[in-house]
Amino acid sequence: MLPNQEYYPDNWPYDMPFHPGEVALQHESGTHQSVMSYAPRVIRPYLPDEHTEFYQAQPFVVAAARDDNNNMWATLLVNHAVIAATTAATSHDRDENPAKVDSPDPVTLELPRQLVTGDALDSPAWGQPGMDVGLLGIDFSSARRNRVNGILNAVSSIDNVMSMHVTQSFGNCPQYIPSRVWWSANDKRNDNANTNDNTSDAVTDTVTVGTDGSTVSTSTPVSSVRSDHLSVQQIAVLQQADTIFVATGYRGDGDDVRYGNDASHRGGPAGFVKVSADGKTITLPEFKGNNHFNSLGNLVLDSHMGITVAILERGSLLQVTGMAVVDMNTERASALWPGALRTVTLTVTQVNQLADNALPIRWGVPASARARDLKVVAKVPESAVVTSFYLEPTDEEDLWDFEAGNHLPIRLVTTAGDLQRTYSLSVAPSASNAAGNRYYRISVKREPEGKASSFLHDQIQVGNIIQARKPAGDFVLQERKDNSRAIVLLSTGVGVTPVLSMLQHLVQLSASDKDRNSRKIVWLHGARDGTLHAFREEIDELVKQSPSVEKHVVYSLPREQDRGLYDSKGRINTQLVQKLVPDLENADYYMCGPGAFMASLEGGLERLGVDSNYIHYETF
Repeated sequence: MLPNQEYYPDNWPYDMPFHPGEVALQHESGTHQSVMSYAPRVIRPYLPDEHTEFYQAQPFVVAAARDDNNNMWATLLVNHAVIAATTAATSHDRDENPAKVDSPDPVTLELPRQLVTGDALDSPAWGQPGMDVGLLGIDFSSARRNRVNGILNAVSSIDNVMSMHVTQSFGNCPQYIPSRVWWSANDKRNDNANTNDNTSDAVTDTVTVGTDGSTVSTSTPVSSVRSDHLSVQQIAVLQQADTIFVATGYRGDGDDVRYGNDASHRGGPAGFVKVSADGKTITLPEFKGNNHFNSLGNLVLDSHMGITVAILERGSLLQVTGMAVVDMNTERASALWPGALRTVTLTVTQVNQLADNALPIRWGVPASARARDLKVVAKVPESAVVTSFYLEPTDEEDLWDFEAGNHLPIRLVTTAGDLQRTYSLSVAPSASNAAGNRYYRISVKREPEGKASSFLHDQIQVGNIIQARKPAGDFVLQERKDNSRAIVLLSTGVGVTPVLSMLQHLVQLSASDKDRNSRKIVWLHGARDGTLHAFREEIDELVKQSPSVEKHVVYSLPREQDRGLYDSKGRINTQLVQKLVPDLENADYYMCGPGAFMASLEGGLERLGVDSNYIHYETF
């Protein structure tokens, strides 16, 4: 029996949570078996508590829906309650009952129905019961995103709220999410936010277009625009975008929870979106992701697609819809973008741009998130496949602070083009060298087909420069008033990196805070054998420093010479966790590793009575 079984409908597809289009591309890409090892346990027909809280806290959610003519569009549903709670506007500017995102129960999400004037979805079909809606919640400050799909089942004309029944809910990895800070358009504190040291415009004033080197302004005020092709100015906006939102969907015959719409996000360096000179074709790269193929699988069966760029520096949206084709050829994709695995080409049929100031939200890139140069001061092999890179600043400025478990977004400049990746920091936030200078450390596993990991292992040497942005992520240690709760750190393979940062931090805290000395810490790590066991000596030393830490290492295929390096043979499972942590419900669990590993442990712990709020994990 699954946790929260009461929320699973009678027609829930326990063994196959994907529709035929998604399955077809998983097979074509060779990822179906690995995806199916965990996906049935992480795709749910309900909202976990942490997802509910996440959606409620965002200033907007991205929605994917169709208009009266079956065109697919992406838009933003504004969570006015969050904006009102943070604005410095005077009381007479406030709405006494602002529209909000809420969830009265785990299978229902209540959403603001009111769209802004001029939105492409503002038609009689919008918000009607029976409508498929895909939603994306994304936090640009922590690089976290979650998705939920459903069907509208009720609309309240009194408070302009529509109620969505959840059909599928799942999380996404934190890749390709640039940092942003947002504020209310009415917030007087931020009238000049784009000109002070807190933020800078994410959209520059001019962009070069065409082969003649001519430029076009992107800061000219815009009124609401509707067209069948992109203008020169709109092409420029797309060309410099580092974030777009994508809407796709498929509705087959019958009542199947796998059908519906998907809202998703795509990100990359400015220029990752290619646009034809006539404004009729948009081509997007598809980089390594979770291999669910939700969006692309929809397009195999229904080619309608929408793309939206949020121009929130001006309170506007650029919405595009059309018909898309998926190209799974990796060679053609990588010829256009280094690291791309496939492409999607959209033939534009309609363009809709909201007037400036249509949306009550503004955003910008915080100065602290601007890329800076970090110098590689050491390169250390940790196992047969993992190498650590020690990074220090090239200037006199201090490194950004971070929390144990955070990841570091980096940019690699290669001859084939730029590569953007995020790697977990594998040291404590206070790590410093003999001279007292703080440093970062990322520890990277060489992947057979990984362009970024191969470049780091083969090309990056001591003295080289790596560009980085401020560490981010929400996989961090939770503050607990009750220090009697154990902390269980679980990992396999290179998933060790963020939990190693946590272990270092906890050992340091226990040495300086007597109240924490009694808090039990369980370190449980799995590797294939001694050659792939990264940080073994470093972790042994940490265990010696703190009597609170209990260590258990599992090798799945140990060699004869590995005797004494591991505690048991096999794989980490809930039975082993229960043996090491008899009081399962009185512990916090932090895990990182392959999807199947985490899904199996999460499900097993919940079945044994562990509240999901005490289970935390990081996905790569």
